[in-house]
Amino acid sequence: TYSIGNLAVIDKANAQLGGYFEQVFGKIAGKAHDFVPMVKLFMYNRLGDCFATNRLTSYPMELFSMLGFKSLPKERSLYRMIERVGKQYAFVLEEHQKIIKRHNLVTMEQFMDFSSSYFEGRADALGELGYSRDNQPGKKQITFGISTGINNIPTALTIQKGNVQDKEHFQFMLRTAEAVLEEGSLLITDCGANSKSNKELIRGKRFHYLTFKGKKVGPYKEAIRVFHAGQKHIFVMNDRKYECVKRTYNDETQYIFFSEDLKREQFARKEKRFQKELERNQPLLKKTKTGKPLSEYYSSEGIIVAKGILQKIIDDLGNPHIKWCLRDSSSLKAVLIRNPSLFLHSTKIRTKPKNLFVTSRKELNLDRCGIGVNGQSWDMSCLFSSQIS
Repeated sequence: TYSIGNLAVIDKANAQLGGYFEQVFGKIAGKAHDFVPMVKLFMYNRLGDCFATNRLTSYPMELFSMLGFKSLPKERSLYRMIERVGKQYAFVLEEHQKIIKRHNLVTMEQFMDFSSSYFEGRADALGELGYSRDNQPGKKQITFGISTGINNIPTALTIQKGNVQDKEHFQFMLRTAEAVLEEGSLLITDCGANSKSNKELIRGKRFHYLTFKGKKVGPYKEAIRVFHAGQKHIFVMNDRKYECVKRTYNDETQYIFFSEDLKREQFARKEKRFQKELERNQPLLKKTKTGKPLSEYYSSEGIIVAKGILQKIIDDLGNPHIKWCLRDSSSLKAVLIRNPSLFLHSTKIRTKPKNLFVTSRKELNLDRCGIGVNGQSWDMSCLFSSQIS
């Protein structure tokens, strides 16, 4: 069996965009007659079952006919197509950008974010050791970034080595995205891409930015001081009351938000976490009081016995997970003076790229890359294009 709905989505998007698949992928097909149908097959698979590549030929022949195949494709042809799209992903992105710009699908608000994926097996040239979001620090990985409009249409895709930090990766993203962005566009990022050089680069290209301030003690102490001393703008969003103080500092407009409801919720979560930690450590406390060893470790010279020492305190043991300077507010930096509630709304929906990453990990199995960077580029290009549907 197969889904008619996914076929309808692909055909509708292809028709509304004036032959999207032929324009984006047809020019790299070469002599392969079924190249575009194979692209549609992968798109169909990603929208539905998400089978592994070696299982795609198990679909009914009727589906292949409806996708435009003349005969059942061979497995090796599918892998060759993956490799070709991976090598030509920059060209695919360029054609994609031409289409979305022609159809006015590029919004003024762009959400930019970055993630990574580790390799399973052979690591290609881009594979490097670096910060692993998959908790696999011992495996080589690549980093990738996506720029997504407020209308959920992706506008740019970048792929870099696994040790490239977000601040550096953002510069590649900006060069890629500016091909379709209008002057005055608002670029929304988290604190990972927030640096002085990046903000100067954005302003130099006549764009605006909205970014979080990194959670460091000094700046947040200052932000809390400004919040308590400033004139507060009060508004309600999603049945939740917020207070905001706005100030201009060093050619930037800073927005400092506070919500009593969110404060209570955050404290409750941290207190729950602390109580679980106390319960988990109760057996260790009993062993320490009775002088029993906590654990033993074997070494070349003998057994290492770990014993505990109880450091008593006079006052109540405070929750170490609560830091006073970070619990009262969140701080935003921007160069556009707008209604604070609009800025807060923009930051709340900045998870659009994150949602795309979650989709890529769950549906495209990007937690593990086993076919090299070329295939990885194809998987991301496939997902990237599927958002048009």
